Amino acid sequence: MNLNLQTTLLGGQAFNWDYIDNKYYGFTHNGLIIIDNGKITQINENVDMDEYLGNNLDYESIKKEINKDKHIDEAIKHIKNITVLKQDFLLTTTSYILATNKNIPSIRKSIRVLSQMYGTPILGTNHNTFPTPKSLALAPIEDLKKASIGYRAPYLKETSKLLADIQLPNKKEDIRKVLIDMPGIGPKVADCILLYSLGYLDTVPIDRWMYNIAKDIYQVPYTKNEDISKWYTEYFGKYAGIAGQYLFEYYRLK
Repeated sequence: MNLNLQTTLLGGQAFNWDYIDNKYYGFTHNGLIIIDNGKITQINENVDMDEYLGNNLDYESIKKEINKDKHIDEAIKHIKNITVLKQDFLLTTTSYILATNKNIPSIRKSIRVLSQMYGTPILGTNHNTFPTPKSLALAPIEDLKKASIGYRAPYLKETSKLLADIQLPNKKEDIRKVLIDMPGIGPKVADCILLYSLGYLDTVPIDRWMYNIAKDIYQVPYTKNEDISKWYTEYFGKYAGIAGQYLFEYYRLK
């Protein structure tokens, strides 16, 4: 698939990618991934990029399966070749704790400040590694606040302590409960982690965009986010999260 990297990597699924001089740079806990005109180079990292970018999925079949009405059809026609990333769990969880009530540029900026403070310089590059849960768990709250994360600082510190030793259960709903019990993780953040990290592609996180699309475009009668998320899953099926990504990008840009 000729993947739309701009939208996929920089559109809000991940916050650890930069676009510099026609190249994409993604910093991880261990090193750096560089995508240059389709060529992938990894420094101190060994990520399965086919799995990460969804190249192991049959997206043409998926698009046919989720194309259930004129609204999603328009989204698929106008938003070309996006995918749902399968990211590192610890990195994704840390990122989304910071995402509550912040816009994408602010989240990206905070993560880069934390990486400068608690990551490790990646030799031969201008990037630092993504901070590990252990380094964040040991950080003073007042220092964490220097990354402009405000009230999220105690959540980040306490959840980082839990992440250092976490063992997730096997079932989706059990995982969701474990996540929601962690400081700073509500239902939406838990669903983002399930979708963008753990591969539960039937999951649709509900933000204001997905809420308004459900109410205004699809005339869904529910008002609770949890019920609206369940409606998306029941309507679009096992790839509802991918359908949601197309709808989100299309109506956000429109």
